[in-house]
Amino acid sequence: MRGWLALWVAVAHILCWCGYGRLSRDGKLGQIWSEFTAADAAVETFIILSGFAIHTLLRREPQSYGRYMIGRFFRIYPVYAICLLMSLALLPAVTHLVAYLPWKADYYIGWMGLISENQTAHPMAHAFWHSTLLHGTLPKSFLNYATTTLLKPAWSISLEWQFYLAAPLIALMLRKSTGVAVLIAAALFGRFTQGIWANPDNAFLLRWLPMFLIGIVCAEFAAWCEQREDLPRRHGMMIVGIGIGLTLFLINKPISFGIWTLGFSVAIGAWEGFFPKVGNLLGGMMRMRVAQWLGALSYPLYLLHWPFIVAMISFLHRWDPGMGQKGVLLILLAIGMPMLLLSAWAMHIWIEKPFMRLGKRLSGRTAKVSAEPVVP
Repeated sequence: MRGWLALWVAVAHILCWCGYGRLSRDGKLGQIWSEFTAADAAVETFIILSGFAIHTLLRREPQSYGRYMIGRFFRIYPVYAICLLMSLALLPAVTHLVAYLPWKADYYIGWMGLISENQTAHPMAHAFWHSTLLHGTLPKSFLNYATTTLLKPAWSISLEWQFYLAAPLIALMLRKSTGVAVLIAAALFGRFTQGIWANPDNAFLLRWLPMFLIGIVCAEFAAWCEQREDLPRRHGMMIVGIGIGLTLFLINKPISFGIWTLGFSVAIGAWEGFFPKVGNLLGGMMRMRVAQWLGALSYPLYLLHWPFIVAMISFLHRWDPGMGQKGVLLILLAIGMPMLLLSAWAMHIWIEKPFMRLGKRLSGRTAKVSAEPVVP
């Protein structure tokens, strides 16, 4: 699931940078296309998946808070730091593109122009707060566009980092009714006060806490199912269906919750009692070699694609300033995408995995189970 979602985000940003974020016509097709190129549902699914993965890690590998955070730091920061440095080096390229691309009148390029203005106005401030991974906590009045400057996908990595910091405490709070009440109050506070932050891609943890909690609850339910091998699969499907139905009623995120429901229901075998062929089809999509490969390099792919797109379009524009949208898009998809996937794979092999092993050694972890970073 991680692999397919990361690929979705990368393709969506390629389309947007090439001026195809929206169709010229309205209607249902235009709405579906806009949903795809926005890729909001992919990010929202990542958030749920993060809650599930990290809570599962905490259940299976109890460790001190310090050791836990050491492992999390080495899991996400090395790849993030490299992609952030690449994005800093490409600031002049972004400024040039938003001013001179033949399709600069497109809404997305205009938005990139606003981001460029803010990151060039205060480059050191943006670089500093991005280096701390806390830029998602900043209100607009403190640093405008802090969540979207430099490395745009990193707003969700800041959110992920905030969740890492709080996840052990959240797990403890869920053991008591008073703790659950506090979490619900905190989530409501985040929802009703999100206007205070007002930065694009609001990346403050309390704003997204309900979605993390959905993943955490699913992790608890999956553990409960594991302890009851005789549990009828139809009951699992019924419980999942009821939970998702209530969730859709309370929070209007139908696409992301639909994706998560399909993936989670396959994971707990809920389709075995109803429509096993559907379950086999969905499970097969997750077990495909290409899906497993994409899943392994999903984190580098999610971050690396942004500076890669900027560098590629900048090169093509300087090589042929008159090249149109279709030509740039064709080259990016036919040549750039394979190059991007290979680059992400190389970063996974030579950067991500060695630092993961280092983090495990420093944190004293020996278990084979490891939670991957899943929020773009």
